[in-house]
Amino acid sequence: LNNLDMSSSSTIKRDNQPSAGDDNANKKAKLNDTDADVKKFPHELYFEKRNAWLNENKDILGAMLIKGLESDPDEEDEDEENDEHEDKSKYTEEQMNSLRFIMLNKNRDEQLKEMRTLVLGEQANGSCMMFDTSFSYTVLGSWDHVKSRILPRKSPGQKLDILLAFTHTIKEYDVWMHDNEGGMGEIVKGLGAAWKKIIKQNSDEKLGWDTEYTKPGVMELLKQFQSDIDIVDSCNEMGKFKYM
Repeated sequence: LNNLDMSSSSTIKRDNQPSAGDDNANKKAKLNDTDADVKKFPHELYFEKRNAWLNENKDILGAMLIKGLESDPDEEDEDEENDEHEDKSKYTEEQMNSLRFIMLNKNRDEQLKEMRTLVLGEQANGSCMMFDTSFSYTVLGSWDHVKSRILPRKSPGQKLDILLAFTHTIKEYDVWMHDNEGGMGEIVKGLGAAWKKIIKQNSDEKLGWDTEYTKPGVMELLKQFQSDIDIVDSCNEMGKFKYM
């Protein structure tokens, strides 16, 4: 941040001793200088708060971004090299508070890796992936495995992390939504019911998610997934994702 120029003129007495008025003016100028030095924009304040939260919660390995800041259409064509010099002071407090993250503890991080492997198979660690209609059957089979083999006998917190990881994975790799021969409504209906049950029947404490970041982040993820399903439902008859 650029410091404001708070210099001011004052009358110099012949004996070089400041008057009471000069002294008060100097004190006021110093206070103004201090205010200018500590003034921070919403972007900086937001991440200072988030980093402080991360420092207090040592079990958190990192943060997964679910919803970022919307880009200005007029700036979308600018070179990516300019990102480092982006004017972050332009973001308002409202914009910063719209960010959504999911905080990853050890179990959530492991479940993300396991669900990625389950859904993507041999392509999980590949840099170049190829999908066709058969992928929809892979996703359907993965969901059947999750609901019948993985979720049973798990604690509410474990179930939350598994559902989160599976939902995030099939949302990210969404070819199955667009390229299938039907039957995907089983995933949409079943996954929605599982989310609805776990959210309604358990407290935040039992679910083990923080209400500061992870809960809003998960709810945003589900909202986005619902929107994705709604877009393709009219063509592929997938039904509604009813998670609430």
